Amino acid sequence: MKPVVFRRLHRGCRRIKVSASTYYRETLICTEFESGQIGVQMQTVLPPARRFAAGLMLLSGVTHIAQLAVYKGHADVIGAAMFGVLYLLLGAYLLTPKRAALWLASIFPLIGGSLGILRFLTVRPNPFSVLHVVIDVAVISTCVWLLTRREAAPMPA
Repeated sequence: MKPVVFRRLHRGCRRIKVSASTYYRETLICTEFESGQIGVQMQTVLPPARRFAAGLMLLSGVTHIAQLAVYKGHADVIGAAMFGVLYLLLGAYLLTPKRAALWLASIFPLIGGSLGILRFLTVRPNPFSVLHVVIDVAVISTCVWLLTRREAAPMPA
């Protein structure tokens, strides 16, 4: 039997505190089995904007590392690849419902984007730098928007 999402507590379900947040949403899922038993579980759903930012960070991490194959082992490329590893970790961290992930994904792309602009202007103009700065701007604005959104009122227990 497929799980059914109930807005109210189903018969036999105990009261479980369900919180609503701008960072993630928890849903109480009650499953009634043919035997009459009821199973209860919590499901966490991240907002689409957060999943978008996580996807962009993961994409940026992969393309930062891919520069090693294109531009070989120059010092600026190795630094960019190190940021790529950091961005992969940040992208994975954004897929968790932690508020700190939004802060980190707002700060590190700001640093990386600034260094990318500096690299583009002084060391090596390349399409990677332009792509990464565009991704950084999108991630920063999305994470700041998620951080500044007003908290939703908690759902009654």
